[in-house]
Amino acid sequence: VIAAGALGGAPLPLAIFGGLTLVRLFSFAAGLRSGYIVGGQVVAGSLLHHGLEWWPYALFRTVTTLLGVGIGILVSRHIYSQRSLLLWQADCRQWLLDLADALERVALTQHSEEPYLRMRERRDGLRRRLPQLAAEQGVLHLSGEDPLNLAQDLLLQAGTVLSCARDLHPILAAAGPGSAAATFPWAPLISCGAAHLRASACGSDGRRSRRDLQALRQRLQRQLEDQPPSGEGELLLCSRLLMLSDALLSLRRLPAGARPALAGPVRAP
Repeated sequence: VIAAGALGGAPLPLAIFGGLTLVRLFSFAAGLRSGYIVGGQVVAGSLLHHGLEWWPYALFRTVTTLLGVGIGILVSRHIYSQRSLLLWQADCRQWLLDLADALERVALTQHSEEPYLRMRERRDGLRRRLPQLAAEQGVLHLSGEDPLNLAQDLLLQAGTVLSCARDLHPILAAAGPGSAAATFPWAPLISCGAAHLRASACGSDGRRSRRDLQALRQRLQRQLEDQPPSGEGELLLCSRLLMLSDALLSLRRLPAGARPALAGPVRAP
């Protein structure tokens, strides 16, 4: 604007051309790809509509633009970014609580993949929202523990739990009291795993459930060493139980603060 105003004695098209050229050069040098549009409006508007009063107009536009940017950064840092992150955490917390319920019912109902498909769709929906959080974090430079790494790791381990529950469902639903499945500690492992999922979802201390899971994991490992699986069904059952326990032990807890969404019933841990 200063350069264009200094060329006030020159023809108006030349002054506008000089001002817009400088805006382009400085914008591209700073790595901008769209900010020069706003700068061009300031230059052209100040020269075309204000004539000799271009300097007060440019000063007014500069002050109001900086004020608007400051308000936008303030709102983004302290209101909008926190709201989107807390909403994601609340939806993820409700999904983990529902996953705990599905894990407890893995041997109680007839085999159907429909509940697990719905759970997987909800997990994919949570995963599709992560790029938005990543973009906001990249712009706002949020401090502290990286919530995106926590979210990705949590969805990865919880997805493994969901896959194990889906595979265990037909095996345990068809197993009878005298089957080989009755000799493995799958019932306490599932019950303890559901409790650990609820503790992780609510951000509470899960050291007790973790200790129980580790004890059950070691018990299962010793049993497999003493009596290796004899058939394909036993091998599949043992592999899924081991994978389930490893995923539950690697599960990280959500930060405390957000609450489950009000769209569905909220279950206490």
